[in-house]
Order: sequence, then C-alpha cells, then structure tokens
Amino acid sequence: MAINFDTALGINADALKVRTQRAELLATNLANADTPNFKAQDIDFRSALNSAMTGGGAEGLKTTNAHHFTTNAESNGLMAPLQYLSMRKLSKHSLCKMLSSTKQVYNSWAVSLAQSPKHLEGSSRHVTI
Repeated sequence: MAINFDTALGINADALKVRTQRAELLATNLANADTPNFKAQDIDFRSALNSAMTGGGAEGLKTTNAHHFTTNAESNGLMAPLQYLSMRKLSKHSLCKMLSSTKQVYNSWAVSLAQSPKHLEGSSRHVTI
C-alpha cells in the first residue's frame, strides 16, 4: 500500500521543511559572515507555526486541511517569513551554535517520527539522516 507522507505526518512534515530552510539560511549566514554589508537572515519557527495554526498568511488562498501552511508574499518561497539579524551581534561562534542546535532539533524530530508507528502505518520506519 502506498503511503502519502503529507497525510501520514501532517504538520510535522511542514515543520521539518521549516527546520531545513532555517539550517540553509544559517549556513549561508556563516559562509558570508565576513562579507561586507551582508544581511544575515533567520526564520522564527514559533512565528511560522503560530501563523500556520491561526490561519495567518496571504489572503485569498484556500487550504483543504486545517493543518496546511498558508503562504505569504514576504516569505520569498520559504515556509516562514524572514527576519534580518544584525551581524554585529552575531559571531561565527554564535552562528555555529545556532546551526548545531537546529540540526539537533531536526534530527531528534525526524528520528522520533520514524519510530512512531502511528504516523507511518504500513510503511518502513527506517530513516537515513
């Protein structure tokens, strides 16, 4: 039997996508830490989740499920709005710490979902990270 991961995982799949996007932004911030006039960016996960749960986002878009994220014009294709961070306040060390923390949360969440049979009935529970 084929499994639809969006249905099986619900909002958890979207949450993992947001974590992935945050990790990509933090890696870009770290790579450009010494670039003059570079504007560091970040995603506020709580804001994204609150916006999704309260129906925030662009007007006029219709969702078919209460757990679908809505989009917004300011998100640049990301699942959550961007925040600009002051590079003066961020050292390379703090950027590495943020990236490491995001990776740990992502990995623990993915492993937890893979080990939870109620989310993945009838499918393989093996996850490669």
